[in-house]
Amino acid sequence: LLDPTEAWTYTCQVMLNGTTTNTVSVSGDANGFTARDFAIATVVAYVAKFPDTGYPPRGINIIVGFGLMAGIIMLTLTSFTVLKKYNKKNNR
Repeated sequence: LLDPTEAWTYTCQVMLNGTTTNTVSVSGDANGFTARDFAIATVVAYVAKFPDTGYPPRGINIIVGFGLMAGIIMLTLTSFTVLKKYNKKNNR
């Protein structure tokens, strides 16, 4: 028996592995009448996949990152050394 302002809410949580369809139905009797209704909801679920970017796995990225950083530092130091020698040679 429901009061005129009464409402019932049902919830359910589940881990989905794929598309699923839920169906709910309800019926009620009052004053010699029967009311029935239903609702259908389809949830489309798929497993997301990261795009293939061409980058190596994460652990290798750290090693490559340190290698690039060391290379940049070496190039910078070499550039300063060459400029210093050039400036000394040309009296600048």
